[in-house]
Amino acid sequence: MNKVFTLFTFLFILSVSAQVVETSVTTVDFEMVDYGEPENISIELINLSNEEVLIEEILFFDIYESSPFQISDIPSSIPASSMVTLEVVFDPVHNIDHNTEMIIKTSGNRGAIAVDLRGVCDYPGDYYDDTFDEIDEDLKEALSDILSDGYITLGYGLARDKMYMEIDNQRLNGQGSVQNRLTRSYIGTDAVGYTSRQDAQNNYNLNTEHTFPQGNFNSADPMVSDIHHLFVTDVNANSTRGNLRFGNVVSGVDWSEGGSQRGFNASGELVFEPRDEQKGLSARAILYFVTNYQNFGGHLSADMENAMREWHFEFPPTEVDLQRSEDIFAYQNNRNPFAEYPQMVNRIFSFRTDQNRPNVGELEISHTEVNFGTVVGESADFNIVLANTGERFFSVSDIEVGGEGFSLADGQDVSFVISQGESAEIKVNFNPSIVQGLSNGALVFNTNLPNSEPVTIPLTADGVLGLSNLTDLGIVLHPNPAQDVFRLSGNTSDIQAVQLLDIRGREVMAYATPSSVYPLESVANGIYLVKVYFKNGSYGIQRLAVGR
Repeated sequence: MNKVFTLFTFLFILSVSAQVVETSVTTVDFEMVDYGEPENISIELINLSNEEVLIEEILFFDIYESSPFQISDIPSSIPASSMVTLEVVFDPVHNIDHNTEMIIKTSGNRGAIAVDLRGVCDYPGDYYDDTFDEIDEDLKEALSDILSDGYITLGYGLARDKMYMEIDNQRLNGQGSVQNRLTRSYIGTDAVGYTSRQDAQNNYNLNTEHTFPQGNFNSADPMVSDIHHLFVTDVNANSTRGNLRFGNVVSGVDWSEGGSQRGFNASGELVFEPRDEQKGLSARAILYFVTNYQNFGGHLSADMENAMREWHFEFPPTEVDLQRSEDIFAYQNNRNPFAEYPQMVNRIFSFRTDQNRPNVGELEISHTEVNFGTVVGESADFNIVLANTGERFFSVSDIEVGGEGFSLADGQDVSFVISQGESAEIKVNFNPSIVQGLSNGALVFNTNLPNSEPVTIPLTADGVLGLSNLTDLGIVLHPNPAQDVFRLSGNTSDIQAVQLLDIRGREVMAYATPSSVYPLESVANGIYLVKVYFKNGSYGIQRLAVGR
């Protein structure tokens, strides 16, 4: 679906704007979209100047490790006195109310502008409705309620019968075997032709692995018969794993078969590492188990949780895994949410403890340093955007600017609050009538974020009180207007270097080697400044029109 914001009138914006580049809207709200069905909204990026403006960068911020907003195709520039269309795409993976910022950095604004982005994602059906907009302990509680509501305890014998004969039987679960076939989860070999679960166990050396070891919960129902954490395995591999935690083996391997191994992790703990084909399944089984029940006996340690998160994303659910969750649902009346929506893991701060993520804001800054370039004649503003990508509002205070020629722009607040998902601006002004030549300064401000230090952003500008006629310095600039080249003649032996700047003082071309002819083939039509540096340290500037 595509929506378009139209302009009221371009001339109206032109007449009231003080910025070089503006957007047709300040907020883009997608309202409600369905999961897996991205939508687009078109907005206009308007160039109010008589020169081409480059789009330097468009910044987005992740939400729970996802990137729900993006631009489908970023133009490289905006023609003079014109506009370009940006297609903002909303393709969310979390069923939450999204609120974040898009920051657009261009060559024309001396800084950045922000657009507020909003949208809500809805998962299909109603099974996960109670997880909407929940995170951390609230999300775990909602999932536990969903998974236990109407849960059917099969008992250990019936659960294994369903698993061996139907759910994991590749003759019946859609994997295409012509005979009863089971794959041993840890060593990868197949048992083919068994006639019953007892036959498979007695004659094919099979056993049932409790991914969360049953000794930690005294083999009690409903945990012992919950198929979401049960897998067919080889008797010897099952015994080798025992009650060991899972982890990444880095040394001391004393058992290895089929890609699985036992040895020591980086912390020196003896752990069991399944083969790659089983890693994702085992990780999601553990995360499901502690979410639905609890972390019995503290089996899920910090190291193990880190490994489970790693395996979960490195080995994402396959179609077979999704079908397994669906088939288990047919008998137990619950699903593994982390197989169906793997991204939910990123919304849970801790599986092993009852801990929420820190409820604090997080500061993102559009510019960590500011270079005004060459500022000619009139003073210029540089717009810095501060965005809050954290979980809570925070305050910005004690905003100060130091350095000759630099100041806060008129009307700039020296303190404000930034809410979660929102942004604010700091405008810094440079006045070339105060400083002619290079000037350095700094923008400094404080926040009330935990353990924060004052934020310092270096400032640089090159002030020129007015345009010099190069003729007065013995240099003739011609032709003017120019097309593909311009020339410098006269007292050129004193020239050290030449720059071509846009009207805002940004470098367009640098000519390090003096010459009589300076190419313009790659330069767009517009008004520019030619800055000539002399060997004695002085320089002169003159306007140049480029038109073809």
